[in-house]
This record gives sequence, C-alpha cells and structure tokens, in this order.
Amino acid sequence: LLAATPPAPGKSLRWDFNVYAGPIDGKLAAEPDHAYLKPVVEERYGSITWLRWINHALLAVLRVFHAGTGNWGVSIILLTLLVRILLFPLNRVQQSSMQRYAAAMQRLKPQLDALKAKYKNNMRKYNEEQMAILKAEGVRPPLGGCLLIFLQFPIWVSLFQILRSNIELRHAPFIFWVHDLSSPDRMPFPFLGTIHLLPILMAAAQVIQMRLQPKPADESQAQMQKMMGFLMPIMMLFFLYSYPSGLSLYIFTSSLFGIAESQIVKRLWPVPVVAPVAVPAKARAKG
Repeated sequence: LLAATPPAPGKSLRWDFNVYAGPIDGKLAAEPDHAYLKPVVEERYGSITWLRWINHALLAVLRVFHAGTGNWGVSIILLTLLVRILLFPLNRVQQSSMQRYAAAMQRLKPQLDALKAKYKNNMRKYNEEQMAILKAEGVRPPLGGCLLIFLQFPIWVSLFQILRSNIELRHAPFIFWVHDLSSPDRMPFPFLGTIHLLPILMAAAQVIQMRLQPKPADESQAQMQKMMGFLMPIMMLFFLYSYPSGLSLYIFTSSLFGIAESQIVKRLWPVPVVAPVAVPAKARAKG
C-alpha cells in the first residue's frame, strides 16, 4: 500500500516511521522535537480556518479562567458570563424591540381584530390592510429573533471540538455527579438507572427562557412562539443528550443568565403602557 509500484526482483524498499503514543497536546507540538504533531493538532481543531481561530481563542480564555479557579467547569461558566456580557448590548436592543412590538400590537389589537372580522374571507386583503396600519403607526417587527442563537452557534461547535480534542479537559471534573466534562454526565436515578441530567436541565431552562419572551398579540404568532418554545428545547435535548457535559453546562448556564437578563431589562427599562386604539362605532358596525 505504501509503494506505488512493487520493487524490482532482487531489490528492496525501506520506509522510516516516527511512532508517537501519547496525548495530542498543542503545547507539546510547539516543541521542536515534536513538531510532527502540529498538523495532527490543527486537524483535531477543525479543517475550517476561521473556526480553528475561534477554538484557539476560546481555549486561551478557558486557560486564563482555569488558572484562577482551578476548575474547568467554573471556567466554562465564566466563559458563558463573558459571552453574555459581550452580547448584552445586542440583546438589550433585541429585547427592547420585542417589548415595543408586543406593546404596539396589544395597543392596536381592537383595530386589528375589527379588520380581521371585516376581511375574514379574504386573508390577502387582511394582510395588506394590516401592513398598512402597522406602517402608518410606525410599528416594525422586532430585530433578529434568533440572531443571538446564530451568533453563539460557532461557540457551541468550537466548545464541542475543544472538549473532544483537548487533553487538558479530558476527565476534568466539575461538581457533584459531573466527573468528566468531556463526556456525558451520569446521574444515578431511582428506577431509571443512570441518566444524563445536565441536558435535561438545559432543555428545562430553555423552555422557561422562551416562555418569558414577550407574547405576540396575534393568535397565530402566539401559537407559533409557544410551539417553538417547546419544540426547540426538545430538539436540543435530543441532539445533545449524549454529547460532552461541558457543552450542556455552557448552554444551561447561558439560559440561566438569559432568564436573569430578561428580568433585569424589564425592571430597569420597562415599556410604557399605551391605551388600546378604539375602533369607531361605524367601523365596527360596517365590519
């Protein structure tokens, strides 16, 4: 398999190999005697260049936190807090936009309900009239409902690769039943044997976080939000149930911080309550 053509009769071929048995460690690969490990290390951190840079940056941050705490689980929590702080201005704009939109839709609800009754057999005309009313009132849809999730998705992928490949986090314990952040957690549970509890807590926290989002005034949108608020956590639980517990810890902690953040935003920057727009009697009778 190593030679393109077999050796000629009476001739021989020779191959020299370097055999290494040990951890795939980036620090070790940086030494001159182990330079041959560098391509292997880089390959384990992903084939995409920009994602590889994220991997190295996250690992550097985790090492700084670990130097101060001595616990990789606490380091992941601090990394989560750092990411939430960096994304807070964008999240603040997004939550404010959602609150203003929900308040405006609630204010216009009587007018939109009358419009729906008037054009109940012509949804195309209803949508046109609804858009005209929203435009006249200066109401715009909220900014980027799933933007924060998409922004954090590269971090999830990067953290998964770090937990899978980095020797420093191998068999790294956290607290209680989490004995290895690079593998699924194992919690003894009566009658069920052993379960992975962190992904379940992660899904529960996501359900609570999504339920605390402002409710749309439109019934169909409210039903869609309610369905997605249940369906998405279930999908995350299904896909991440057997993944490294460190990834579930990150998403679980991020959801807890998100819950606290939404309550702080509501208390410090409440949206003014505006009275509903009254529908004229003629319009009601005509509808």
